Amino acid sequence: MAKDESDFRTDEDSGYAAGSGRVVGHERVVTWAEETRRYRRTPGGWWWLALIAIPLLLAALGTAFGDDEPNTRAAGSSTTSVTRSATASTSPAESTSPATAESSSGASTASESASSSTETSAAADCAGLKDAVGAKLADTNLSFPKSNAELSAGTVSALKDVAGMIARCPDAKVTVSGYTDASGSASENQRISQERADSVRQLLIDNGVAADQVEAVGRAAAEQIPGGIAANRRFEITVK
Repeated sequence: MAKDESDFRTDEDSGYAAGSGRVVGHERVVTWAEETRRYRRTPGGWWWLALIAIPLLLAALGTAFGDDEPNTRAAGSSTTSVTRSATASTSPAESTSPATAESSSGASTASESASSSTETSAAADCAGLKDAVGAKLADTNLSFPKSNAELSAGTVSALKDVAGMIARCPDAKVTVSGYTDASGSASENQRISQERADSVRQLLIDNGVAADQVEAVGRAAAEQIPGGIAANRRFEITVK
């Protein structure tokens, strides 16, 4: 219940005067208006702004530093994870590289060895090409019918084998010589002998021999051999 200023009374025993702010008996009497003014005073000055600003500033700083630390840790964790993953992914390649290199080296060595072996075998075959061709033709009928350059089926088969031997030796040079018997004119015999040599040369070329490896020469009735007229209608292959 509110009190009026008149409620403040001072009796003679207490030494206060009622209803005023005067001093009675060396003491000041506080009036009701003065007393309540202390509690109704409006806040003012810079200090109340400080009371509001400081908590807000602390909250902002806490938020800033609090967010940075987890991000930094997350970034560090992510970097470590990526690094480990990269290391793990490269390790198998590194471990298999020697095996791959070793396998490649082995394959290369095997290929070189096989190539060397093939070259050695080819060189040996070419060295004995003359004897091989002579042996193949020794049992072959080398004769032609009278006045033509047609080859028999057996002769064609043998010449195909000879062509294979010569084709494997690209440095080899051969000469095909065509012959006739002694009958007929010299010019006619020359024509027929050349046709016979050309016929054999073309068959060799058709079966893999390079054209520049084979020379065809008609020798007419030169160099007659024993065995009669039929034996001299023939061809010969000479390996150089």
